[in-house]
Amino acid sequence: MKKSFKVGDHVGWNSEAGHVRGRITKKITSAIKFKTYTVRASKEEPQYLIKSDTTDHVAMHKGAALNKLKEFNGVDVLACAAFSDAMRSVEHRAQMGQIVD
Repeated sequence: MKKSFKVGDHVGWNSEAGHVRGRITKKITSAIKFKTYTVRASKEEPQYLIKSDTTDHVAMHKGAALNKLKEFNGVDVLACAAFSDAMRSVEHRAQMGQIVD
């Protein structure tokens, strides 16, 4: 089954720099010029224009390269879980006397 996304979806993908997250700003369904190359998209094989969450970088990807991120009320659930785990680790280390003010 092919992955399908819509404008506004919060997605993640792997890049040379690591994991990146962003929002889909446009669904491309025909061949277009993007930066220095031609994107060969079609209705059957769309590509997606995505703006990074952390930079002004704009990327173009096929649906197969993207993963839809889980959100609750517009908040990235995985990012919140990772932050929560990190805070529990800090609290535990402080209780064990491993962190000193």
